[in-house]
Amino acid sequence: MSATSAAAAAGSSAAAAADAAASASESQSQGVFLDALPYVDAHDPAMKEQVEAMLQEEMSTLTRTPDEYLAEFLAARGYDLDAHTRFESPMLAAGFAALAAGRPAVPASCIDSSRAALAPPAPEAPLDTWRGAVDQAAIQLELQGTRQMNLELLKKYGSAAWRLHNEQLQAVKSSLASAVDEVRSGSESLNRKRKAEQVAVGSDLALLDSAFYSLVQKNHQIELACQQLQTQIDAQPKAKQRA
Repeated sequence: MSATSAAAAAGSSAAAAADAAASASESQSQGVFLDALPYVDAHDPAMKEQVEAMLQEEMSTLTRTPDEYLAEFLAARGYDLDAHTRFESPMLAAGFAALAAGRPAVPASCIDSSRAALAPPAPEAPLDTWRGAVDQAAIQLELQGTRQMNLELLKKYGSAAWRLHNEQLQAVKSSLASAVDEVRSGSESLNRKRKAEQVAVGSDLALLDSAFYSLVQKNHQIELACQQLQTQIDAQPKAKQRA
């Protein structure tokens, strides 16, 4: 191979590489989405282990928890993360926080069971104590009457109220299930589309991949030939001086 042909080939390869780089840059500037090729790439078990090790190493350096990343991800896409707490009172918020921490929502110390007690005073108790006991008995009588009225109302209207509540819950469940099915269907449709597109161009990608590595090998051979020719050219003046 002559120096002229080697230089021409090297120049042609360099021009092709420059054109490819310019084309890739132009594609990215035009918003072309670069996707992975899981349906056509060969899966090397050793490479998979190496990738998983790299992922674990990267995750060990994270400073935030997965919940914090998820909250940031949802907030960036317009989801209202505080929608479920908007109508909570401070008491409800404190109760939910206690339940989340594994504690009772209402501490036992907050319940005054003495108000429901109806112990008679001692016979020798003063008149004010007896009057207080009578008032407490009247309160308990009124409480029992209210409970009886509530039970009668529950007996009359409770079943219909619970059926309505169950129907509302069923409607919410159906709505959420429909949303999940829609997302799952979209995901499956997208995966099928990706697979069909990648399988359709898989043979072309394999040919291009083979051609790429063949050109890389030829470039190395041309570069080695150029270095050998340059060494010979550099050695000629020295040989003439010795002659």
